[in-house]
Amino acid sequence: LMYKLGFLKLPKVNFNNAGSMKIIKLMVPAMIGTAAVQINLLIDTIVASLLITGSISWLYFSDRLIELPLAVFGIAISIVILPVLSEHFQKENSHQYSDTLTKSIKLAFLIAMPSMLGLIALSGTITSALYMYGSFSAMDVKMTMLSLVTYSLGLPAFILIKILVTAFYSRQDTRTPVIYSLVGISINIISNLSVLYFYLKNPFEGAHALIALATSLSAWIQVSLMSIKLKSLNIIKDNIIFNILSLKVIVSSVIMFFLIFLYGNVTPFEDHTNAYERAGTLLLNITYGAIVFFISLRIFGVKLNSYKI
Repeated sequence: LMYKLGFLKLPKVNFNNAGSMKIIKLMVPAMIGTAAVQINLLIDTIVASLLITGSISWLYFSDRLIELPLAVFGIAISIVILPVLSEHFQKENSHQYSDTLTKSIKLAFLIAMPSMLGLIALSGTITSALYMYGSFSAMDVKMTMLSLVTYSLGLPAFILIKILVTAFYSRQDTRTPVIYSLVGISINIISNLSVLYFYLKNPFEGAHALIALATSLSAWIQVSLMSIKLKSLNIIKDNIIFNILSLKVIVSSVIMFFLIFLYGNVTPFEDHTNAYERAGTLLLNITYGAIVFFISLRIFGVKLNSYKI
């Protein structure tokens, strides 16, 4: 009906139009640069298929938990700042450009650090609360916990990649992120094959967790390369991690981590624990951790309104 009324138009690409060709040339490398984390996860799955039965599922379930903060915060921040950075770049407002990017990085780090340590501290509680039903055994919980911990170590890097890649895209530079993505993917492949080699020679428990660790390592290398490049362009002024504000966030997150371990419920639930008790306990632990984190920030004099982009 929409088509008959003339409201539905089929898209047409004019390859003779300079604007269309420019978009296509920028879009193809941008897709590769953005998809580096997903490509690494695909590589993880392929290698995990050669390990003990269940490895693919353990990686999948732990990856789902990592994707939640990555999608809700990392991708959301990158979408919001892209038009802002692009506008500053077009108007040659270098100070506003650097200020927006710096605040975005700080906000991402503020979210990523407690998320990482929270997932590690509550890995047993979260995994058993969400997955331990039916044929998902205590052994599956243990193995999923291992890969969740090693994937969590890369969570800040996964989120920061989204922010830093946006900085390059706002400058219409889609080539540089591709180069760094290929470096990260290559490191991940080499690391995964090394794990597979030692596993096939002498099978050991938890090999899938080392595969997840390799992905986290490759993400941190990408972050390092991109931050060094942006600093050389004088876009990033300070170290994105080792600065006073970030150190306060790290200390607050560590305090939260230890207090959850001391006073929270961090052990996996028993099979007979009902779903309501699991959900209630998990929410109580998360709330307790969040309160401790924000109180710690307040004690260290960190003001949340300073993170406004």
